[in-house]
Amino acid sequence: MTVHLAYNDAPDTLPGFEGSEKRIEIDFYPSPQQPATGGLRQLSKDQLDELMTLAECEIVSERHSFDFDAYVLSESSLFVYPTKFVLKTCGTTRLLNCVKKLIDMTSTLDMRLRRFKFTRASYKYPQVQPAPHQSFEQEVDTIEKSIGDHVPPGCSYTLGDGRQGLQWFVYVTDADRINPYMDRSRVTVEVCMTELKEEKAEAFYHLEASGKGSTDAYAATTNSGISAIFPRTKIDDFLFEPCGYSMNGLQDDAFSTIHITPEPEFSYASVELCGYSSDDLQSVVADAAAVFKPGQLVVSMSSADATSFAFESSPLTPSDMYLIDVTKQFFSCGGGVVFYRYASVGPEEQICKGVPVPIEDKFSCSTPPQCYEPGHNMGLFQEPEEKDQLGGLQPALKQSATSTVIERYCQQLPSSSDKDMDIFLRSAIEKHGFDEVFYAVDLGVVYRMWQSWVKNLPRVEPFYAVKCFGDKAVLALLAAMGAGFDCASPAEMESVLSLGVGPERIVYANPCKKIKHLKYAQDKRVGLMTFDTEAELRKIALHFPAAQIMLRIRADDPAARCPLGDKYGAEECEVEKLILLARELDLDLMGISFHVGSGATDPSSIPRAISVAKNAFLCGSQLGFHMKVLDIGGGFSGGADGVALETVASSINTALETHFPAVEGVKIISEPGRFFAEACATLCANVFGKRVRQSAEPHLDTHAYWIPDGLYSSFNCLLYDHATVTARPLPMVDEEKKSVKLWQSTVFGPTCDGLDQVLRSVPLPELETGDWLVFKNMGAYTACAGSNFNGFESPSANTVYVFSEQQ
Repeated sequence: MTVHLAYNDAPDTLPGFEGSEKRIEIDFYPSPQQPATGGLRQLSKDQLDELMTLAECEIVSERHSFDFDAYVLSESSLFVYPTKFVLKTCGTTRLLNCVKKLIDMTSTLDMRLRRFKFTRASYKYPQVQPAPHQSFEQEVDTIEKSIGDHVPPGCSYTLGDGRQGLQWFVYVTDADRINPYMDRSRVTVEVCMTELKEEKAEAFYHLEASGKGSTDAYAATTNSGISAIFPRTKIDDFLFEPCGYSMNGLQDDAFSTIHITPEPEFSYASVELCGYSSDDLQSVVADAAAVFKPGQLVVSMSSADATSFAFESSPLTPSDMYLIDVTKQFFSCGGGVVFYRYASVGPEEQICKGVPVPIEDKFSCSTPPQCYEPGHNMGLFQEPEEKDQLGGLQPALKQSATSTVIERYCQQLPSSSDKDMDIFLRSAIEKHGFDEVFYAVDLGVVYRMWQSWVKNLPRVEPFYAVKCFGDKAVLALLAAMGAGFDCASPAEMESVLSLGVGPERIVYANPCKKIKHLKYAQDKRVGLMTFDTEAELRKIALHFPAAQIMLRIRADDPAARCPLGDKYGAEECEVEKLILLARELDLDLMGISFHVGSGATDPSSIPRAISVAKNAFLCGSQLGFHMKVLDIGGGFSGGADGVALETVASSINTALETHFPAVEGVKIISEPGRFFAEACATLCANVFGKRVRQSAEPHLDTHAYWIPDGLYSSFNCLLYDHATVTARPLPMVDEEKKSVKLWQSTVFGPTCDGLDQVLRSVPLPELETGDWLVFKNMGAYTACAGSNFNGFESPSANTVYVFSEQQ
């Protein structure tokens, strides 16, 4: 790439090329006199050249579309829309020197400044940057001097830990602080990568000039895999001499751009997308990492609309990398940014090096801490130097990580009593302005359920069933305490992996998997999985032959809330045949699994299934497999005190010691869901409708109420889970008012379906619109299965957290 040294304070020699870009995105009001004109696109080529000269770079290629103009520069790119100007430059350019001149030019077009945003990552060589780019403070000062007559003072933010990699710097201001500009359709994703793998970077050398690399830009784009990232994009690429590469992509009104510095001493690559759909944004980080194989990678997802995709989803974690930390920042003038940091995992490790930390909830103002590093390979089937009872994290580390999650998320409560919870719920309504429905999740309940599990089932490692209640804070707390995770789909795996959990702490417990989902598991190195049919075995052998598999056998509790035996589990007569086929296909059969059904009620069902599993275990051993794992599934009932677990734990422990004594070294895992989740969540719903049906006898009148949640959202548990729900009004009836008359009442959900009934003919005091109903024990199979039927959105996005000290 060309390196400009047109500044007086340039050193005699540069330590290396500065790949990290500076970027401005400037939005303007259209001309009130001529709103249909080309706006900024009326700027002539000479005017653009003048601006680039001030920034100390030059245009080397250009493409034009119906929506905008794209220019490849000697140092990065320029994009010009009718009302938006995006310029990013690398090296030792003076990007901000062109801002004042641009505003002067736009005044002749009768266009006023609307919104200004400046972003960049840390410089690798800050000591050689010219003014005004020698510090972020200097850059902010220069910006405000340039635009201060046109917009209010802005806000500046620094994201990430500068001691451990790249930081992200943002300055933003808006002409209207009350009603800021919000382009809801545009999310910008910026990916910055360092320490590129040399064989990957070689494609971006010019063969004729350097003796290696690509013959031209087209070859570099195609051979590197860049073209596959953007298959529907019109690409304008440029290969520099002797090395370096830039590319602009045009697709409808969206643009992409890539810039690469391949020299190994200071290698750097950036990938940006702006205006693409959420489907494209989800995979771009993983795709970019696959092309460049960086050692370090950061991602910025930003938008002028804080309700956009950028704040509701996270990018797919790249293969061979782990998430270090996540920082979310909302802008005071509207919008915000989420900043992710990843690092590569060495081939000798292939595991997460840290305890996960959850993405902050939208109602939290704190920044997530970094991951903690235990410093050992804590693979599920490894034997680490130091290992605690539940196989994963050293005790001191586990305690520290658990405390961090609790402190970051939760308001402390004295207890989980109705009285203390109601006080909190009232304060949450006032603080956050809730007016429909929200969840209050008590992580103290989850913590106590964990303690109950450890006490009652010391040999059994819980792999939490994510489908039951996939709340990020619940997942993070369980992971911090050492839990594994039962996942049944790529989405569930990603929700766990995105927190920094290693793939060895996941069991893919879906016996019938789509081929593309198997490939996803292979890409993410989620190797432990179940099967129960010949077809599934052949599918695994073809698409993931290195998987570590467990045969799921049928073992039913007929009285379970949700029986599973009709759908999953090999019959006893099929076991030997399936194990023989696994041997024929050269697959790695590791163990046996079963599931007696969700919400099992027969205390003898699991011990009975353990006995049956022993026979299958022996069959596998006799046919030459080294059987290591027994998965006793789920079915454990919830409850805040763990009494239900105590009822069955003794017989489970006896059955395990009888059939799988500890001296044999078989690892025992399970898939509890409702046990941890059921009692931790409280749903609070606002009454928005009321009707009184009068009868001939006034004391027999019946009341009906409407709430914003129902059978097609959180209360689908009434159908799927055969749940029994109860409600109380908020605030609770005071002691002196316990004689208040109760009326036979029905509570309806919001949809127009007559079946959408939450409660029928239950005694409640008379309520008015605007009152609140509180539903306890709403954590299991509630929000996770909600839908937007009839246009009524699922309420799961509104969640607040507490940590109760005791029951």
